[in-house]
Amino acid sequence: MIKSRAKSPEKPINTKSERRSKNADRNAGGIKEAGGGTVARQGACKFCGQIATIEAGKSWTESDCDELATELCGCEDAYYYTMKKRRREKAIKAIEEQFGEKGEKCTGNILSMLVAMADMVAEEEIQSVTVDIGRGLKAKIGINAKGKIKVEKTKTEKETKEA
Repeated sequence: MIKSRAKSPEKPINTKSERRSKNADRNAGGIKEAGGGTVARQGACKFCGQIATIEAGKSWTESDCDELATELCGCEDAYYYTMKKRRREKAIKAIEEQFGEKGEKCTGNILSMLVAMADMVAEEEIQSVTVDIGRGLKAKIGINAKGKIKVEKTKTEKETKEA
């Protein structure tokens, strides 16, 4: 014989004021406190207008919430927008790693120009670009066969000795 233990139901809300208080917590003007310093807010997809409830930081603006809602939306335009955005972010990270403080330590103007070129490649305005930075250093930014942005660094060192 198997005995089962049933859990006791939660304490019911008895008074109207308790019910109102519970509902007010749920629907506090579209904003509800959540754990970890975030609040539940609403954002709209930039393309189809679909509303999504998201957990956002307290300092987030409406446009920040809309941006996250767009990234989470399932519509086709939002999907392609998010893919382009992710490719661009990865390309910028690769540029900073190869040509920034960790890499060849290029100046801010050169880094800005390379990021601008990566933007043009991400937006499919150009297929690829090669920049001769000088000092035997070249940067090539383009789209590979998989549709990802490829950041390539070529360093040519030439040594000549006369005897």
